Amino acid sequence: MKLIGDTALLFRRSVGEGRRDPGPAYVLPAMPPLLMVLVFTALFDRIAESPGFGSGAYVDYLLPGAVVLTALLGAGFTATYLVQDAVGGYLDRLRLLPTSGVALLGGRQVFEAVRVLPAALVVTAVCVAFGAPVDGGIGGLAGCLLIVAALSAAFSGVFHVAGLATRDAQTALALQPLGVLVGLVSTALVPASVAASGFSDVARLNPVSVIVDGARASLAGDVLSSEVATALAISAAGIVVTQLVVVRQLGRA
Repeated sequence: MKLIGDTALLFRRSVGEGRRDPGPAYVLPAMPPLLMVLVFTALFDRIAESPGFGSGAYVDYLLPGAVVLTALLGAGFTATYLVQDAVGGYLDRLRLLPTSGVALLGGRQVFEAVRVLPAALVVTAVCVAFGAPVDGGIGGLAGCLLIVAALSAAFSGVFHVAGLATRDAQTALALQPLGVLVGLVSTALVPASVAASGFSDVARLNPVSVIVDGARASLAGDVLSSEVATALAISAAGIVVTQLVVVRQLGRA
């Protein structure tokens, strides 16, 4: 029960930080994917006519990838405040209670998972307005949102690790291009079948492509498919690994 209480304490602290700084917390995750949807559907709509692309319009393909990108392109919000708490002594005071290292990170990861959901819903609504179908209905959408939330929590752990390693609150800002890189060099925006050979090879090896496949399967109604299970497993592994590293960092501190 104490672990749950400590996690809830850090979650509420993150909620307060998001309330004070709503732009990076809630608006930023939605803006780049929305711009991509607006620009790419206007410029590259005819890519759907390419051999090997598959059936449906380009926006149909783009919807799962754009939703997943909300977890990558606006990541790192809580890392800045985590570093500030570490440098300012707040985490030291919590550890004197004592507070579990898992709770110190877990509360913030839960917030990272939750805060991208409004952005994911907005991106979905815009794609649907452009004609993209959600064949899986509410269940398929819920499964997709779960995948996005898990990815956001896992990817935020990378920012937490880097922030505590440097003890610099600006590390999260410096790492923002990482989300752009792993997101764009994947199958989020174009299928590997129509991409250049070098790009397609990298995209197939990118774990984000597997997560996009899971989101695509869920939106299509295959919520219990192996693609969904694999996507969730990758994010769960990322959460565990980064959590263990951060707990070790806090222990050394």
